[in-house]
Amino acid sequence: MYPSFVEAVNDEVEDFGLDKFDENVFLYGGELCGNMNPEFGISIQYFTGTDMSTKIVEGFTDENGDLILDGNNNPLKLDRAVRYNMSFFGLGINYRKSLFGAFEFFGAVSGGYGGIELILSQDYGDQSFGDLWDSFDPGSYLDEYNRSVDYNSDLFIFSANNGLRMFLSSRIALGITAGYTYGLVSDTGEINFGFESVKNIPDLDFEGMNYSVGIYFGY
Repeated sequence: MYPSFVEAVNDEVEDFGLDKFDENVFLYGGELCGNMNPEFGISIQYFTGTDMSTKIVEGFTDENGDLILDGNNNPLKLDRAVRYNMSFFGLGINYRKSLFGAFEFFGAVSGGYGGIELILSQDYGDQSFGDLWDSFDPGSYLDEYNRSVDYNSDLFIFSANNGLRMFLSSRIALGITAGYTYGLVSDTGEINFGFESVKNIPDLDFEGMNYSVGIYFGY
């Protein structure tokens, strides 16, 4: 469980008509470790995670306060969603020390590089494959409601962790970890797969406690 940048955009998510995200995100992945000596080692790691908020939003009004109706004279309903992804590769240095019996203490510091992705979507509901193309036609009713934005930015992440491992055998161990993470998100980004840049990006940097559980294999 890691902190994430999404807390900085939760007000916009709520204004979009959706439920706010939790301030933490579950990341999954793993790391490959190599021992330099009995106490110190180095590792490479990769983690990724995603979360989504979606809802059918209605109650849209025009400048006169009147309900906006669809083609069947019913109140307009739009399917809205926001999804975000966070992933990174990292390099770490770890220290370990045998405690008693099958238990071992370990600590690590790591730094990594990756990216964040924020996807905003709005559409009129389920559509045909042809509607995907027709939605770009200014004369189509879909053009008025179909919207999609895919924002991407660079991520630099730094963590310090302490944990405890319990060896089930000479090659398998269970571990729990607690630590602190700093995430630095670039103040420049791109939308729609790099076709356009975005200005006036809010501060998306984040920090907080992180917790993890893992299964370790070795020889």
